[in-house]
Amino acid sequence: MSNHSNNTDKEPAKIAPREVDLTIYESLKKIKKTWVLISRRQIATWQGLLIILFISGFASALFWAGYRNLYTGIFGEPGEDIINQAQVTYEDADGASYGPITATVSVTKTSSPQPITKVTVKFPKNFLSEKVKIQIQDASGAVLKESSAILDANDELVIPIDIELLTGNYKLMVVPPRHLSKEIDITFNQTEEQVIFNDGDLKQGNLSDIDDIINAADWDIMRGKWGSAIDPSSDLNQDGLVNTLDWSIMKKNWGIKGDCPDNTTAECRNRS
Repeated sequence: MSNHSNNTDKEPAKIAPREVDLTIYESLKKIKKTWVLISRRQIATWQGLLIILFISGFASALFWAGYRNLYTGIFGEPGEDIINQAQVTYEDADGASYGPITATVSVTKTSSPQPITKVTVKFPKNFLSEKVKIQIQDASGAVLKESSAILDANDELVIPIDIELLTGNYKLMVVPPRHLSKEIDITFNQTEEQVIFNDGDLKQGNLSDIDDIINAADWDIMRGKWGSAIDPSSDLNQDGLVNTLDWSIMKKNWGIKGDCPDNTTAECRNRS
C-alpha cells in the first residue's frame, strides 16, 4: 500500500489585512463620491428652482408696478387732478373754421360709488342706557336716514341702510338725552362704516333738552333734583347722587349750544 500526497491542491492566497482595509476604503470612497455627486445635483436643482422663482416674482412685481404707474399716470388716482393740454378747433354755421386753440383741461378722477349697507356708531363705554337718535344727512342737511334706539352691549348703535345710499360725503347728527346735539361731516368710503365718538366729544348738561343749549333752564332742573339718589335724570356722572360733581360738569359746558338748527330745534330734539 502506497501513500499518496495531495500536494497539487493549493490553498487560495490569503489577502493581507492591510489590503483588505484598502479595498474597503476604496469602495466606501467611491460610494461617498457617488452620494456627494447626487447631493450636489439635488442642491443645484433646488438652487436653480429658487433662482427661477425669485426672478419670476421680481419680474411680476416690476410688471405690476409699471402697469400701475402707467395706469395711474394716464387715468390718475381717485381724487387726483389730471391736467392735459388740448387743441380745439371751432366751426361756425357757415363752415368756417377757427383755431386750433390750445387750452388746459383739468379733470378730477373719482372712484365709483358703492352702496352703503350698514353704519355703526360707537359711543364711550357705559355712555347711556336710553334711546339715542342718529340722523344721516346729505350735504345740504336734508335727513336721508334716521334711527332712534338704545345702545347695545358694545355701546354701539347699528343703522341698517334700507334706502339707496352710496359712498361719499354726508353729515351725521347725534342727539343723545341730557347732551347737546352733535353734527359732524363724514366721508363713507366702504359699504360698511363705523363712526367712533370718544369721551368729551358729546357735551353733557342739556337737561331741559328741547332748547339744545346749556343754561339756567337746565340748572333749574338740576336744582330741583339736588341730593336725589333715585332720579338719574340729573345725575350726569352716573354715581347715584345729584350733587356738586354734576353741577361742575354742567358749569364746564355752560352756554354751549348744540348743532340742531335754530328753526328746527324741537323737531331735531324730538326722540319719539
